[in-house]
Amino acid sequence: MTQKKGIIIGAGPAGLTAAYELLEKTDIKPIIYEISNEIGGISRTIKYKGYRMDIGGHRFFSKSDTVMNWWLKIMPLERVEEPDLTITYQNQTREITNLAGQPQASKDEDLVMLVRNRKSRIFYLRKFFDYPLKLGKQTLINMGLVRTLRVLFSYLKVRLYPLPEEKNLEHFFINRFGKILYLTFFKSYTEKVWGIPCSEISAEWGAQRIKGLSISKAIQHIIKGFVGDTSSSIKQKNVETSLIERFLYPKLGPGQLWEEVARQIQERGGEIHFNSPVKKLHTDGDRITSIEIYNTETGLGEYVEGDFFFSTMPIKDLIRGLEPEVPSEVKAVSEGLIYRDFITVGLLVEKLIIKDEAQGEKLIKDNWIYVQEADVMLGRIQIFNNWSLSLVKDTSKVWLGLEYFCYENDELWQKTEEDMAQFAIDELVKIGFIEKTSDVLDYTVVKVPKTYPAYFGTYDQFYKVRNYLDRYENLYLIGRNGMHRYNNQDHSMLTAITSVENIRHGIKDKSNIWQVNVENEYHEEVQGTKEKVSKIDALVETAKQFVIYILTGGIATVVDVTIFALLVQSGLSYVTALFSSFIFGVSTNFFLTRSLVFGVYWRNWSAQYAVFILISLNSLFANLGLLKLFIDDWGWNAIIARIASAACVAFISFSVHKWYTFSPHNRLLALNLQRTAVNPKKI
Repeated sequence: MTQKKGIIIGAGPAGLTAAYELLEKTDIKPIIYEISNEIGGISRTIKYKGYRMDIGGHRFFSKSDTVMNWWLKIMPLERVEEPDLTITYQNQTREITNLAGQPQASKDEDLVMLVRNRKSRIFYLRKFFDYPLKLGKQTLINMGLVRTLRVLFSYLKVRLYPLPEEKNLEHFFINRFGKILYLTFFKSYTEKVWGIPCSEISAEWGAQRIKGLSISKAIQHIIKGFVGDTSSSIKQKNVETSLIERFLYPKLGPGQLWEEVARQIQERGGEIHFNSPVKKLHTDGDRITSIEIYNTETGLGEYVEGDFFFSTMPIKDLIRGLEPEVPSEVKAVSEGLIYRDFITVGLLVEKLIIKDEAQGEKLIKDNWIYVQEADVMLGRIQIFNNWSLSLVKDTSKVWLGLEYFCYENDELWQKTEEDMAQFAIDELVKIGFIEKTSDVLDYTVVKVPKTYPAYFGTYDQFYKVRNYLDRYENLYLIGRNGMHRYNNQDHSMLTAITSVENIRHGIKDKSNIWQVNVENEYHEEVQGTKEKVSKIDALVETAKQFVIYILTGGIATVVDVTIFALLVQSGLSYVTALFSSFIFGVSTNFFLTRSLVFGVYWRNWSAQYAVFILISLNSLFANLGLLKLFIDDWGWNAIIARIASAACVAFISFSVHKWYTFSPHNRLLALNLQRTAVNPKKI
């Protein structure tokens, strides 16, 4: 029986992961065709005269246990003192067992993951600001009193009156940071990256790249630091991605891991063909049948048949290569997709003249620095010494990566290597990082096309392309460019892993692949923002909840009062009857309030019930006082007195329950947050 073949276009993280998974879990032979002569895609490591460059900077961190275990299977953790490390990413915590005391997993001593300190800052007004911003003494000094006050008032304004709908990235930023802070620290850099105004970029980019971060989160982080909650340990619970202070990193850069993966693939019978761009994909009905490749070294073409096809090539190129030609409407959307390109200038310098006062003459500790200055085109600076000293041949020197964003038809992209290097050097002198051009000992320039799939152009119609391509049952779009989605390498890997699992289990629907890197939290947040259009709308919503609360409370009161009346008529004192009827009434009230008013369920319902009881007891004591007044002092009928006392405390009890027992913000306890608890789901 002929072995089935999985044709994989591209040897980046997604393509290599697909090949590895096919070998691990199926009898399908992976055959990779890579357009370049290198492994790793944009996660490769550039080698230059004994120095190594990480294109764009790659922290090895994922909220997926599958991905974390996958990485550490290929490259074990370095031997450090901590026996067990707890790593947190976007509020997801995982433990990693250190290999200290165990036999080395690899004969290659360099094939290890390092535990690295993380530090990134914004460079603005020729000064450093912590990223994310910390409202500490140094930040206030750098910003000045007037700018600081404007930032605070702007932030308070947006908290009270958020923009009703996040139509673009500008709205996304303003709703989280306030307009002044957005203009100060986010607008310039973001527009350098994309080359167009933030108002023309989809808010979806922010949802995928700045998840969960806001001024309030930064303030919480600062407060925890003051009370001793910030640790130098890699254990950092409830810390947002951008607040993480340590991460994992391959000793020789990200490409080291992918080169090892490629070695294992070939060792186990998989094939990797370099300098082999795919020119055509032939179809028959709802299946891809073969591809045509062109070897740029030999000048020869080749026709390759396969059973399954994984594509990481840019969507635009894939659509152009499909035979027969795709419908004009789909092609028009594909041709309108935009990609942002990337240039890294590697500079070897004698020293940096910019220093941290606390560090004296030592090299600043940043992994990368976001350059917010509007008078230079430079977007970001990497200091490779601080990623891993093994990237730097001569550690007495400083090895930098200066990053620029452009389009392939830009003047910047068209510059010669010498001109581009000189341009970068001049900008580095201009912002005060080096003193003069002669401080630069060597340079290299790396240009990476189609690095960032853009969320503008015809992206709002991308669903037409997706729907068309998903009809091919044996074609799997994976990775960043393969899906035209700003995936990190762990997301790209997960799309490949999910695709292989679909093949294993005969699943033809591709929706679970497209769900990778879709943040439900963001969509819930957007929905919440739309519901809270203004302060008035929030009050209206609260009023509606209160009305339903009164109605459900009324039902519970009927139960309470009925039992109370029966017990009083049986000869019990009104205090004893009150306590007995209270249990029945409050239980009824709890279940009705939880399901019909707020719809917020705790992981432990009995704990939520206990809190509800505790709060209700305060109402009981108030009721006791009022009942004594109404019945003993004023001589009211017991039933009427009971109804009156219940009404008096209804508003107070509602407020306490709304802001604590059933608060949508009580995320540590709440299982499911719903405005209307119709068929509430427990997660």
